[in-house]
Amino acid sequence: MKQRTIALLLMILLVLASACAASGKTQPSESPDVSQSESIPHETSGTTTPEPLSTPEPESTVESTPEPTPEPTSESTPMPDMTIASAGIVSGAMKPEYGAKGKQFVKGKIPSLSLPLTVNHIPKGTEVLSITMIDPDGGDWVHWLAVNIPVDGETCEILENSSIDWPEEIIQGKNDFGTVGYGGPTPPSGTHTYIITVYALSETLDLKAGFKLAAMQKAMKGKVLAEAVVTGTYAK
Repeated sequence: MKQRTIALLLMILLVLASACAASGKTQPSESPDVSQSESIPHETSGTTTPEPLSTPEPESTVESTPEPTPEPTSESTPMPDMTIASAGIVSGAMKPEYGAKGKQFVKGKIPSLSLPLTVNHIPKGTEVLSITMIDPDGGDWVHWLAVNIPVDGETCEILENSSIDWPEEIIQGKNDFGTVGYGGPTPPSGTHTYIITVYALSETLDLKAGFKLAAMQKAMKGKVLAEAVVTGTYAK
């Protein structure tokens, strides 16, 4: 009887132990903290070698030849217009010695002392100068024609009495007095204005001494680079 009771108690203890073990296995585990699970690295089974990143090919750069920097173009200063001045003209009037009141004559009554001239700003390319002296108040009376006056630079000095002293290379035409060379002012009455014009020519003129104004004008066509005028009055 005693042994049966002990056996029964042992069976009860085994049943209770089995029930406790079963209840321990079925108890749900606590839900993990989401924040912590995010921080725990995910374990992967096995070791996977990451594929190597392909190195991007460098972009081909074409070296462009730099364009040459244009040099600053400085506009050349235009040359001033050619001008004439004369020490023989004072306050617009010709000095007496260069006309009828002078002391130098040819053929007894024709004034022959030519006045000095200074020509400035002669243009490049000028080979020779030519001169005309006309009296429009005397019906365009021709007083002086001269061509093939050589130049050397931008200034030319035509000295006093050049009409007499010039070499043969400088050709002079015939004035309306009928002589070759300078014939000064001899106004019959009142005051006349005399126009002296100097021409810059690109080449010499093929004229002979004693030429007329019309022949000179024809020979100068297409050769005039510049011209300048100075005027002077002369009274009887």
